[in-house]
Amino acid sequence: MTLRRFIGSMAAPCLVILLAATMPAMAEEASLAGKFLVASPRMADSNFAKTVIYLCKHDADGAFGLILNRAGGKVSMADMLRSFSVAPGKAEGVMQFRLGGPVHVDVGFILHTAEFSAGTSICRQGGLAVSSGREILDAFAAGARPEKSVLFFGYSGWGAGQLEGELKRKDWVIVAADRGMIFGANPKTMWRRALERRGVDL
Repeated sequence: MTLRRFIGSMAAPCLVILLAATMPAMAEEASLAGKFLVASPRMADSNFAKTVIYLCKHDADGAFGLILNRAGGKVSMADMLRSFSVAPGKAEGVMQFRLGGPVHVDVGFILHTAEFSAGTSICRQGGLAVSSGREILDAFAAGARPEKSVLFFGYSGWGAGQLEGELKRKDWVIVAADRGMIFGANPKTMWRRALERRGVDL
């Protein structure tokens, strides 16, 4: 699928900093930031059925994450930059793109390995980071890029206490994040593989 077809008739895509401000810290043992949120087989919401979400932020004010297994396809780095009105410059190679969630599907986020830094990251933990904003696009155009990265359109968000309520209903299973699974080539089997790691029968 092409990037143009993936984003369809939505407004011109952009990368902006959302939730980048410091948020009140939740007790370390209570925060699920940096983990996978895996939809249980009983998940009734069609927006999240059979999804695996990388939870970037989770604190007393809510949570922010990216759906990992709604694949869109691949796009050349040059075409990706042009879609954001950035001259491709020295950009080479290709990038996977996926649908990160139902909120602000015209906004882009890049989940990448944390050895790379450009501008302000929304989150950074466990060898992974989520970045947005013009700085990371300019870095790509200059020929710099992380070891691994995926572009997401849209995100998944929860208000204060909302995710906790869904966890009590057993809508989600918590699984340790796995870089190999995030950047692997087969998102279609990710949900099953993630649940199998927790011994959930399907």
